[in-house]
Amino acid sequence: MREQWEYNILRCIDSLSGEACLGDIYDEIGKFVDLTEEHRRYDHRWKEPAYHIQIRRHIKNLRQKGELEWVSKGCYSLREEGQERLMREKPIEDAEEV
Repeated sequence: MREQWEYNILRCIDSLSGEACLGDIYDEIGKFVDLTEEHRRYDHRWKEPAYHIQIRRHIKNLRQKGELEWVSKGCYSLREEGQERLMREKPIEDAEEV
């Protein structure tokens, strides 16, 4: 499941011209991930929905893998490695549309 989230975060950023800030990712991720009630659950400790926390953790992993690059506070861009992963793991339904 972690890999699926990471892949969909890359797709989301790619759809936002390859560079996005957290607010944009939070707003657009629902186009790529079926957000459940559990994802939307408000985390009182962090004072935000659970999926916001999850996205930030996955972004950290993506940065460590070299697939995302930090641009400025809360903003990230796709690196070549991230673009290659998007092409390599392209879903079958997307490939059929081409």
